[in-house]
Amino acid sequence: MVELTSGYFFLASLLAQAPYAVYLAASGLPLPVLLIFMGFTALLSVIAWMKRSGAGMAPLFSALVSSGALALDAGYIPYVTGFQIGYMPRAWLLPLGLAISASLLGYLVGQADDLINRLAVSMKGYGKEDLQELSSLGTFVGGVGLALIALSLAVYELLLVQRVSLGLSPILALGLFLVGYEVLVRLGGGKARW
Repeated sequence: MVELTSGYFFLASLLAQAPYAVYLAASGLPLPVLLIFMGFTALLSVIAWMKRSGAGMAPLFSALVSSGALALDAGYIPYVTGFQIGYMPRAWLLPLGLAISASLLGYLVGQADDLINRLAVSMKGYGKEDLQELSSLGTFVGGVGLALIALSLAVYELLLVQRVSLGLSPILALGLFLVGYEVLVRLGGGKARW
């Protein structure tokens, strides 16, 4: 198999651990629970590395576990059930949100890594320039993800400064993010249509 994007794979594996690092620094989860989740995420990365596919699974698992732990940490669920898995101090919510965003960026990069490796295998016989252009696709996808994260942070800061209440549900915000990502990828992809 052509190893074009091993750097993307390791970046995805590293970004998968970002939410756990915030939880570790904030002491937001009990240490044994945190170590179990960190170990399982690392195991997912090793399995994906051995299979040479599935690089985005560890970051996705990390983002889902971190979001689930946060949901069980504060809000209506612990209030109604009386069950709380940990405690995340309010000052650590923004760094945790950034870490979960970084983990989702790792998912995008991991998916791009898988796509590029599959395309590279099917492009046997093409020149080195074609393979380098294919490798730049992963950089583009990661750049679009970073641009969208930066845009969402800018909107967040604008809403803090202006004190405007939009009443936007999280599901609608996620849908807008996905539509925006798809539009940017389609517009910036040039000839690369999939």
